[in-house]
Amino acid sequence: MRQGGSATAHAPPAQQSEVKTEAPKPADRICLQAGLGDTLETWVACYGKPHRDNGTLKNFRGDDIVVVFADNRAVNISFQNTALGTVPPYADGMYPKNAKYSPATETNDGTIRKVTKTGRSDLLKKYAPKTGGRFVIITQYDAKTDKYLGTTAGYSRYD
Repeated sequence: MRQGGSATAHAPPAQQSEVKTEAPKPADRICLQAGLGDTLETWVACYGKPHRDNGTLKNFRGDDIVVVFADNRAVNISFQNTALGTVPPYADGMYPKNAKYSPATETNDGTIRKVTKTGRSDLLKKYAPKTGGRFVIITQYDAKTDKYLGTTAGYSRYD
């Protein structure tokens, strides 16, 4: 460089760095960890890139968690790790952190026993207003053996 010249005049072009997803602040999350109603970016920040990505359907934690995204929000979560024999211990952190629940109801058709719990959340309503803040959690068991079959949580739009 010449004396008195500008160091930036002939500086090499800046290298582009890979964009990194920063974890949203807990105040910006609907759930304690990435969960129902949270954005795809929140899920990636918490769990890394999806193990499988089929557009709106994405698998996390291997294939243990299957999430359906619409409008960049997790609208349905299915827990598939039945080897645990029960609802995964991390599941409660994936439901809205300020949720209020109605008493659970149970149905049994002789094949499947379902335990259904409904909830409401002001945070879910704030970030996904068409839900009215309402969501449902359904856990299924084999009616004969009481073996855990899976849990699905989700919400619909209530226009």
